[in-house]
Amino acid sequence: MFQEPCVLAMNDCLKRNMKPLYITEAQVSFDETQKTQNVIIISPEFLLVYDDTGKKIVELYSWVKLRAAKLLEDQVLQIKFKNNKIQIESNNFDNVIYFISDQIQKYCSKSEQYSMNFHPETYITSFPTRFSILNRFKYHIKISKISLDSKVFQYFANFLDKNSETLDFIKFPKLDKYISSLCYCIPMISHLYTIIIDSKLPKNIIQHIAGVFMQYTSIKSIQIRGELTSEILNLLKSINQKYQPQFANLTFIDSNMIVSNLNILEELSNSTSLTSFGFNNALHSGSYRFFSTSLFQPSILNSLRSLNISNMKGINFEQLFPKLKFIESLALENVDLELTDLFDYAEKYLGSIKYLNVSRNKCSKQFSEQKLPNSLTTVISDFIKFNDLCLSSYFSFLMENCNSFLNLSITNITATEEDWQKLYIALQNQSYTKLKSLKWDFNSVDSKFFNFLKNNKNLTEISLNNCFKENNQQSISCFVDFLKNISLNSVSLCNNIYLGKNFNSILQSLNKINIETLLILNCSGIDENILLNFVENSKSLKRIEFDGINPKDQTVYLKIIDTLLTKNIDFIYPNSDISKFKEKNPIETEIKLKYMQISKEYIKPVSLTSFPLYFDKKKPETKQKEMKSRNLSFSFSSDKDQEILMKTNEEVIQTEIPEEPSTPKKRRLAQLLRDAKKNRKTKKDKKYENSEDFFISRVDSQIEGRLQKKTKDVQSREIKPVVDHSFVKEHSWEFPSEKFELNFDEKIWDEFENETSVIELYKELSLEKNTVPPRAGNLPKTPKKISPF
Repeated sequence: MFQEPCVLAMNDCLKRNMKPLYITEAQVSFDETQKTQNVIIISPEFLLVYDDTGKKIVELYSWVKLRAAKLLEDQVLQIKFKNNKIQIESNNFDNVIYFISDQIQKYCSKSEQYSMNFHPETYITSFPTRFSILNRFKYHIKISKISLDSKVFQYFANFLDKNSETLDFIKFPKLDKYISSLCYCIPMISHLYTIIIDSKLPKNIIQHIAGVFMQYTSIKSIQIRGELTSEILNLLKSINQKYQPQFANLTFIDSNMIVSNLNILEELSNSTSLTSFGFNNALHSGSYRFFSTSLFQPSILNSLRSLNISNMKGINFEQLFPKLKFIESLALENVDLELTDLFDYAEKYLGSIKYLNVSRNKCSKQFSEQKLPNSLTTVISDFIKFNDLCLSSYFSFLMENCNSFLNLSITNITATEEDWQKLYIALQNQSYTKLKSLKWDFNSVDSKFFNFLKNNKNLTEISLNNCFKENNQQSISCFVDFLKNISLNSVSLCNNIYLGKNFNSILQSLNKINIETLLILNCSGIDENILLNFVENSKSLKRIEFDGINPKDQTVYLKIIDTLLTKNIDFIYPNSDISKFKEKNPIETEIKLKYMQISKEYIKPVSLTSFPLYFDKKKPETKQKEMKSRNLSFSFSSDKDQEILMKTNEEVIQTEIPEEPSTPKKRRLAQLLRDAKKNRKTKKDKKYENSEDFFISRVDSQIEGRLQKKTKDVQSREIKPVVDHSFVKEHSWEFPSEKFELNFDEKIWDEFENETSVIELYKELSLEKNTVPPRAGNLPKTPKKISPF
């Protein structure tokens, strides 16, 4: 448990809207003679040093200052754990706070970590980055004294790059050799939702997998593929008895389960958090009757909320359905049920149902008196063959009986041309207006179809992948007109090669309705200049996928990627299109590296205006003064096995200021600096005190909150010259807050969203909250308009 000073410091850190990542009591050396016991907190924004009471901040170090190589001074971070010394240059500080935590966990035993008050289970609430996971993977392989296969490493790297939610162990290359290292890393992968365990896996591998559940993981679903061998059954029992699992779903695939196998489900339901079972072609023929009549006892049904029964055509649903009255999600894909009978059962027995999947079943009867359960909000009915004009009957049944907002997926439908035309006529007269989302992929479209959609003003998502044909210009025009009259959040138009020449008007309409998600994969007719214009002008776009548009202009295409990175818009790297440029220009590697670094590892700052970027050695008036070197070291334990040393070099890197079109600005800047030196007045009989206490007070925008310094003698302060903020924006390096009073125009508050931390070179706070690298587990976001101080 933490001592009281740590608790007080942590609470103070939280009050400032900062998330503690690492907290400990440590001996701090500010110089060679002064050593004190203090509380150290590493947060996403700062490194904070509190006094020994935990009530007061003694020093506050900005991670932006440590990260920006050209900020004020060249920075070096030296870390010593045990006998391992690591030195990090300032241009590699992107992951420094997580790197420190990683090194502590890597080199220190559990007891040593706890003696340092380092508790990753409690205080490291996010997950390591992709870079960190890969390093740990290599490190574990190294200490296991096995060689690293490049193909294995690339497979794992690709898995992390894609943020894959499912890990199929049997597909992992050379699993028998690397299973220990893989299982070591699994608890760190925050996007891993499902694991698939094949019964063909050797016993030792299954035992390694069982050990994963000794730790907290993000895994919520386990899929067992193949027959239930003794090793698989023992795995389930051991997970149940020893490891207190937190997964919610257990699915069996091609398992040929007998009655004795099914009995384990009751045992699992009683002692785990299981709320969902799945059976995909999972039963032995002799188990169907037991499954339908006896399996779902109250001990299972009390917690069961989701059930997936797929590819099993021997189930007696008339006996099963009465037991499922509390089920909220039910998937009955390819179970040889007539749709009319299925909805009869649903109306009669499924009073709590919200999600219903009836895909790949048959519909040979028209709907007449069937009703929908009142609670139903989502219907999935893909890959269905409709006979005898049943398609129009089914759609009318849904629209006329749904009393709530409906999410509908009806894709890859097989029906006669006569049935399609009857459907369009019926839609023209349909009064239903509560459609919330529609997935209509690989179906035909018509002008009457879009007229029906216009009336559904609550429609927020639509998917029309591969719906438009070459000779269907009227439908395309109706779609463009439809976009002008409705507000959508998400649109998917993949595999529509005939939309190319119409995409200018489509994207213009999407920009007007503030689209957030756009998927246009494999739409080969799109002009990249039109797409660039859309991306540059969009104010609401959050995600786009556009690979496969076959661009012609490499410069424009790479500018699209750069714009997306600059605006922090999420996208998947377009390997297909970029690979076509590979032979022409080697920039492919550079742009991909930039994508991986910026999109995967950290969030870019919104603006760079407050970074002191350049020094000009040719202009005396723009030369940065030499900075004094200062050392700060932390000893984390009495034996000094762990040490962090932060130091600054005395030399300042100087680069030229880029050419500016306005030379009067430079002349005025130089004059301002000369006037500032001439007019600066100081008290000669008082020395400026170094033992300051830093604090930041929150004041209203009239006073304009500023970083204040408490000194022992307030009369010794310098009179600061006033400098206009317009010069600070371009030359902030020349205006340290200790020397200059900044005069801000009122427009600055609009530009920075009224952020109270703009003053004093903007104090870097507004940017720091956007420049710190989040882990894959997504740290809680700091509110944009609230300063941590």
